[in-house]
Amino acid sequence: MMSAVARDFAEKLITKEIRGDLENRLRQMVQLLDDYGFFASLSKLGDKYVIEYRNCVFEDIIPHFGKYVCNIDEEVTRIVAGEASIEWKERIAEGDKRCLQIISPSGPRDCPDSRRVTHIYKFTTPNTFQTRHLQPVRGGE
Repeated sequence: MMSAVARDFAEKLITKEIRGDLENRLRQMVQLLDDYGFFASLSKLGDKYVIEYRNCVFEDIIPHFGKYVCNIDEEVTRIVAGEASIEWKERIAEGDKRCLQIISPSGPRDCPDSRRVTHIYKFTTPNTFQTRHLQPVRGGE
């Protein structure tokens, strides 16, 4: 059975509330993820986009279903991004302190060093879902 959070997120996608060019669609998706407690941000690395998650609200099920949760997340990102390649650089489900996805709009390419990420958008609103319903933060700030 789908959780209320996943159902609400899926409904927003299905009803096409996420619109615009690639960067705008990714910003909207990251805002939704941030509102649900993922402490997500979007950055740009050359012509690629970087989505960082500093919290996984599914931490309790990661030991048994982490691979599947990551696959679902990747598929949602693929739906939002359209014709794009998605590469995971880090995953909380694999023991990393954060999740890091690289989205390449025109297909797979080598990713430069992630230390050269240019930050373009971060959600810092104090009255978001995660501040009302705190989730465990694993290795984040």
